[in-house]
Amino acid sequence: HAGGDYWVLKLNAEGELIWQNYFGGLQTDTPFAIALASDGGFFVAGSSDSEDSDISENRGSYDAWLVKLSANGQLLWERSYGGSQMDTAYDMAVSENGNIVLVGDTRSSDQQILQNKGGADLWYWRLNAEGELIEQKTFGGSDFDVGRSLHALSNGLWLLSGSSRSLDGDLENNKGQNDAWTFVWDSKNN
Repeated sequence: HAGGDYWVLKLNAEGELIWQNYFGGLQTDTPFAIALASDGGFFVAGSSDSEDSDISENRGSYDAWLVKLSANGQLLWERSYGGSQMDTAYDMAVSENGNIVLVGDTRSSDQQILQNKGGADLWYWRLNAEGELIEQKTFGGSDFDVGRSLHALSNGLWLLSGSSRSLDGDLENNKGQNDAWTFVWDSKNN
């Protein structure tokens, strides 16, 4: 479309192109994660600051943007998540029950973001298969804390990781500027 789009390609085992599509608007749309849906389609997550073309609801600045594609790469639906500041999805997984779990970071403190603890927080959120928000939680302290990856453990436990500059809030120590930060989150207790 213009500034940068989600470019999604499907290749066969020999690396030959099966299909490709672009999704986004006239500004910058950047994908960071892809996951296989239970129906054979795909979820693609990242960020967007566009307000046109494929984006139906920009919340302000950069939003975490999720698209659902069919098995042949056609856009089925798209959703924007976050608040009026910068919000980004960096990793995601589809849980056994079909929910979509995402991690990233947020600088917002309004709209879908219930609490912001500082400059940026690690942001975890869970959606149903249609992209509707089930739960969300921020982690961090008064400085800059970000989420970059998640991994399902068992029984609703998630290993979340990113980096932190904080020495308060959810953090007990900081060894320097950006510390690697990993913790286990029990989504059943939220």
